Amino acid sequence: MVMAAVLGAPAPAALAQAKGKVTEYGVYGADNTLVKRTREIATGKPVRFGFCFEAPIDAENGGVALVETLSHPPMKQANGIETAGYSLPRMFKVEGGVVRGCAGYQAKTPEDLRPGTWRFTLSDGGVDVVVQEFEIKDRRYAPDARH
Repeated sequence: MVMAAVLGAPAPAALAQAKGKVTEYGVYGADNTLVKRTREIATGKPVRFGFCFEAPIDAENGGVALVETLSHPPMKQANGIETAGYSLPRMFKVEGGVVRGCAGYQAKTPEDLRPGTWRFTLSDGGVDVVVQEFEIKDRRYAPDARH
């Protein structure tokens, strides 16, 4: 997982007052197609989850930088450093006054997921544009878990 500090001025384009909306969310396959629409993700196996969104924006066609932030329960990385998320700038496509894109997380090992709330936020100049939460559940205690 990457930990990054975002420095500098906010993106020049200011988002409209209206927040964006999540257009799809859930578990995705290796080809980035939606496999299951859900906000609950089970631990114990590799998984890719995330969401797609759109939001009105006062910007020319092209692109806009938004800050993607992921916060999650504390967990140790392979290098021994504990992390509770990351924040980094990302470019998203703008067309017809609407910014569209997708964000997500790929857990490659069972250790890459910690049970609890995982919150994605896309923001512009400190203003939240889109927020999506997932609840990571320990599958050992799920009623349908197979042993």
